[in-house]
Amino acid sequence: MKICPLCKKEVNELQNSHVIPNSFFKKTKDGGKSIKISNNLGDHPKNSIESGASKMLCRDCEKLLNENENLPIKILRNNNRVVKTKQGINFNDIDINCFIKFIASILWRASESTNNMYADVIFPTELSS
Repeated sequence: MKICPLCKKEVNELQNSHVIPNSFFKKTKDGGKSIKISNNLGDHPKNSIESGASKMLCRDCEKLLNENENLPIKILRNNNRVVKTKQGINFNDIDINCFIKFIASILWRASESTNNMYADVIFPTELSS
């Protein structure tokens, strides 16, 4: 039996979970490649087919997080809502709480992932309750 780190329930199988939603990789110009960045200062970023997936969540929790990603993904893909400025990026007409939860879920997944590409990510325990 495995323990889901989100709901803490025992399950027979954990689902293959992506830290960054897999739909982002499918829509990239490089045909679904991610960029691998090393901690070594002399190393240059490289294209990778690695999507950062690992067996992480039970089926119900994976479904819950995936359903809650739909709106933020639509926001990021809607050119009318995203405005680039010299200071950064502005988002127009969005549910900011939904977007903050989306970013937090990515950071939490990265901290819980057993994939080596996220080994240095730590999510503060006081934020996870």
